[in-house]
Amino acid sequence: METKTKSSKRKRWGNLLKALNGNDVARLEAYASTGDEARLAWAKVAKATPAKPKKTAKPKTTAKAKPKASQPNVLSELAKQVEGMDDAQFAQFLNAFVQLRK
Repeated sequence: METKTKSSKRKRWGNLLKALNGNDVARLEAYASTGDEARLAWAKVAKATPAKPKKTAKPKTTAKAKPKASQPNVLSELAKQVEGMDDAQFAQFLNAFVQLRK
């Protein structure tokens, strides 16, 4: 009597091929055994295999919430330049700005 598995035939054959290529004798013996022997063989494989660390869930972020830190703030740079102007330079800047807005 065959037992139901959670993986497809392709996956099982692929795992067997990995065990063959990797010379994993414990897994090969587990694949070859049946019944209680199989249960014991797979327990050996489980003990010999190091446990994988659990993945932590990443917090969900929306696209709008991410600030673009790599792009400099253009308005701050402009404010710094305007702050250093004297009255004549500031008047020229405003006249040029008004001409662009027309």
